[in-house]
Amino acid sequence: MVDDLCRSAAGEDLSPDSGGLHRGQAPDEVVFATGDGDAPGGSSLARIPYSNGVWGQASVLLAPPAKKSDLFPSFSPDAAWIAFSRGKGGHGDDTAQLMVLSASGGQPVELLNANRVTSNQRTDGQYQNSQPTWAPPGDLNWIAFNTKREYGVVRPEGTQQIWVAAIDVQKAAAGQDPSYPAFRVPFQGLDENNHRAYWTLDINEDSGGAGGSGGTGGADAGGAGGSPTEPVCSKILDVDELCDPVNDCCQTGSYCDTSDDGVTYTCIAAIR
Repeated sequence: MVDDLCRSAAGEDLSPDSGGLHRGQAPDEVVFATGDGDAPGGSSLARIPYSNGVWGQASVLLAPPAKKSDLFPSFSPDAAWIAFSRGKGGHGDDTAQLMVLSASGGQPVELLNANRVTSNQRTDGQYQNSQPTWAPPGDLNWIAFNTKREYGVVRPEGTQQIWVAAIDVQKAAAGQDPSYPAFRVPFQGLDENNHRAYWTLDINEDSGGAGGSGGTGGADAGGAGGSPTEPVCSKILDVDELCDPVNDCCQTGSYCDTSDDGVTYTCIAAIR
């Protein structure tokens, strides 16, 4: 697989569909999983450098333990860290766990809190935690991922949904678990199976955007943006009332969500 990717790199064909590879990309290199097929066993993380318009040779960045596979690498916004999933490999792998690794190499650190804390309990984390994606730069570092864990008393284990966990990279640098317990992303249908989250930056259509670091003005300084306006709710609704997730607000202690894959939305009491 590495040799194939070297040849692909020479032809500048590094699309996600060229050979089924999983990859993360920084300004000067690509990191990818070397395994092939739907259930890649023994997959390593490898890198291909890019300099002066030329792709270099592939080399292994991280080899997995015996009978494990490292998959779905994703660079942090500053390209200093790589998040990935380690398990047996393939779809339906309950053992898959989220990890982070310094982009310079070394030993990975497991995201124990993100993997295992569910409904305020420490579990074994066997939820198919996979496909991590870093958020754009902001005040904190965040990783979105898919997992089949239970959603409190609302939804039992078994449906793959998108969850998000905060990451403290300073703890990762010290070899400590850098993660915090994850939370479910709202506005997902309770029966939806969702995978591979992708982030976007906020855009305020009325005012031209609030700008800020990494905002609409650019990746470094951000833009000055316009004068953002406070959101105005057309209605404030009670629990069990039908709601519009864009224009309506629910009473304090409830939120607008769907249980039928977006056909209808209802104000639902928050779980405490």
